[in-house]
Amino acid sequence: MDCALAMIRRNHSVSRTCRLLRVARSRVNVLLKRSDDWMDRRLACNRQTHLQQDDSLQKEIQEALGRHPSFGYKRLTAVINRKRQKTNQPRVNAKRVYRVAKQRHLLLVSKPSLPGYSKEHNGQVSVDASNKRWCSDGLEFKCFNGEHVSMTFVLDCCDREVISFVAKKGRGLPAWMAQEQILLAVNRRFGSVNQVPTPLQLLTDNGSAYTSQKTRHLLKVLGIEDCKTAVGSPQSNGMAESFVKTLKRDYLPFIDLESAETALSSLPGVIKLYNEEHPHSALGYLSPMEYRKARGLNEPEQKQEEPICLIPGFMVNRKVEGLEERGVNVW
Repeated sequence: MDCALAMIRRNHSVSRTCRLLRVARSRVNVLLKRSDDWMDRRLACNRQTHLQQDDSLQKEIQEALGRHPSFGYKRLTAVINRKRQKTNQPRVNAKRVYRVAKQRHLLLVSKPSLPGYSKEHNGQVSVDASNKRWCSDGLEFKCFNGEHVSMTFVLDCCDREVISFVAKKGRGLPAWMAQEQILLAVNRRFGSVNQVPTPLQLLTDNGSAYTSQKTRHLLKVLGIEDCKTAVGSPQSNGMAESFVKTLKRDYLPFIDLESAETALSSLPGVIKLYNEEHPHSALGYLSPMEYRKARGLNEPEQKQEEPICLIPGFMVNRKVEGLEERGVNVW
């Protein structure tokens, strides 16, 4: 059609041009009669509607970014769709979120890719069912006043839930922290039992807290298989390492780190937010709790003679003495 219009504007015959190019002469006449400022009103109406919808989506993106400033467009899409589902609104496509965020300058700045490790890991950490393999690791971070906080955690390799964590003021991860988090994780997933009812592995690195004789004896008593990564191969415990990266990137920069006390008081809320709202690509951009709920996985009823809840959000096992004096928070 464009070729026909170009030839006719060069004084070629309309009928002959349409016959040679096999286009409808009636359609060509309609196009020739249009003015230069002609615009399809249907497109103009749709364009205006799309702009209004994009403005509305921009507000949703900004609201999600206000709560999760370090999320990319895919996780933002999951957060927006989760909120829309509660109000019975249609889901939004990730490509549209990317387009609007890019046009409104709301995308994260891309980081240069880092060189890979020379020691590759070809194994698989994730499993197909909960309570088949747990992984654990520790981390430290520094507060604004120079104090340090040490933390260790247990993570399920299927549903990615942080089952338990122990944090204290100061540097170093002693063996009693690893033992305490294992007891808390078993208590939360299986209730008050002396041995886990199903085969279970605990994947850790070769830190002194996990290679301790008491820690290994505790795992043996509980019936948990002790699995260790290869020396110098952090990829073998990649799921735990990934959680450490997520925690330091998406959550710790946005909590009160004025002192170790304020950081310790904020950690239970951070872990709760991660378990309930953090989207995982491996889980179809569901949070760990949403994934467990979708699969019908519920926590066992806690039937203990002595409650281990000290204050809301903090759990302490009575077998470990002097935790309050050490400034330890356990969940």
